[in-house]
Amino acid sequence: MAEFPSDLPIPALSIEIGSLVASALAKITSFLGSASRFADLQTRLTHHTEHKVKQASFVQCIGMQKPLRLDAIYQSTRLRVAGSADELIAFPSTDTLTLNHDCIVFASPGHGKTIFLHRAFLHLATNPKVIPVLITLRYAEDQELMRMLIAMIAEHLDEWKDELRKKKLTPRDSTPPLPADRKSRLILLVDGYDELDSEERSALSSDLRQFSGLGVGHYILTCRSHYDIIDLIATHYSISPFSEKEAIAFSSEFLGAFGVETPAAQFIEELRDHGFADFVTNPLLLTLTCILKTGALKTLPRTSLGLIRRALDLLTFRWDEQRGIARESRLPLDGEDRIRCLMQIAFDSQDLAMSEGKVFASIDSFLKRYQGPRVNPSALLAELTQWYGVLVPAGNSQWVFVHKTLHDFLAARYWVESGQFTLRNMKKFDSRGAYACCLIPDATAFLRKALIRSADISGVIECLYNRPAFNERDIARIMMKHYEKFSSYIIPKDGVTVNEQVFHNWAPAASDQLLSAVMQIANSGNSEIHKNLCDTVAAEMELRGR
Repeated sequence: MAEFPSDLPIPALSIEIGSLVASALAKITSFLGSASRFADLQTRLTHHTEHKVKQASFVQCIGMQKPLRLDAIYQSTRLRVAGSADELIAFPSTDTLTLNHDCIVFASPGHGKTIFLHRAFLHLATNPKVIPVLITLRYAEDQELMRMLIAMIAEHLDEWKDELRKKKLTPRDSTPPLPADRKSRLILLVDGYDELDSEERSALSSDLRQFSGLGVGHYILTCRSHYDIIDLIATHYSISPFSEKEAIAFSSEFLGAFGVETPAAQFIEELRDHGFADFVTNPLLLTLTCILKTGALKTLPRTSLGLIRRALDLLTFRWDEQRGIARESRLPLDGEDRIRCLMQIAFDSQDLAMSEGKVFASIDSFLKRYQGPRVNPSALLAELTQWYGVLVPAGNSQWVFVHKTLHDFLAARYWVESGQFTLRNMKKFDSRGAYACCLIPDATAFLRKALIRSADISGVIECLYNRPAFNERDIARIMMKHYEKFSSYIIPKDGVTVNEQVFHNWAPAASDQLLSAVMQIANSGNSEIHKNLCDTVAAEMELRGR
């Protein structure tokens, strides 16, 4: 495998929000022109761009009292082309636009998909040749704006082509649709494909296919690993984990933000010594670990789900400990009460973003069962936002959970602790169901149902990564039945398919016990499926030195 220089220089980005907004808006005006028919779109795009530049310029993670500037912590994102063993590119590049084609960027939860796209947006906003439009799919208004933009371009595409040809700026068979004064390329930066359900994904894919066919630019789409992409032709990339140097630089800023005086290099070494090497390469887990640095490092959990729970527990303890000192509160609720309220809000919404009315409906439902003095819902929501930083305002009377993993974890806790998580109620095995399985004493029946009912095992993979309790022999047998039922999922076809990738990716998530149980089952037969499972397990065990 080719070595990639982790210290590759990237352009210095001194973020001046005012100048970035002005530059972006000037390009938008040039692109759309001054025709009255564009007035509504231009106004909405102007407000959208101004908001997104400000939003993308800062990072505020769970537990942080104030945001950090993105340029202070950003490490060059290294992207690997899917299917390539040694082809790596860095974004942003020193002096060129690296990603100049339709592409999809995959990464596991917390590996920096959103941060990458925000940095790309800010970088491209300074490029006079492109017009970046940042679309966050968790916001319905962002999706609406994107569709409005695409529809407007499509409607007037032929008119623009005719205008170009009349001026004889290009041959008649030329395909560029825009006049010479509209040469800027549109780049749609679309975040969160995995946050949509299958029907919404299909609709979004249709929108992006239409945009790609217009010839006015390209898109960069982010998605969690293990999710199928529906009918999009694009180059697939994956985000490489942090290198040692990147982890030190990243954690140095966050440790400072949390008031921890331990040198970053020493902190990273302590994590490795205590068996948390995987946390070092994951930005979200590294950030949460910084929160826990003030506690007993040796008690850190060994899964991402455990780390999130411990971080929330620590924040809860800090609230109780500092109540009336660090911040005044007259509300008669302790930290655990507030977590339960957040859990209900998360459970009541399938979407990261929700209306303020829906948030208050959840709070009211929680307070009706609260056995204590009367509590003002608005004051409670304000304190939830101020202390935890998990649920934050997003403008236009909208509220949003800052990360899908946090949202799904809190919802899963409510699902389990309220007694509503049953086989009958588990309609689909998504990340929420996967996390719920990790919170119960025995997940065997749930994993069995997930493997038997669907070819898509992305939820099972996410569950396995977080070490649920289950009978490995039972699940090994069911896994064989899964691939017998969905045999086309693993039989090689011409080229590499997403389904093959999903098949091969379950093994790294499996425990040693499950791998051994699957190997025993795989060795009991001679079918193509038995051989494929045997080869997959053998390859993973070799990687682990077993």
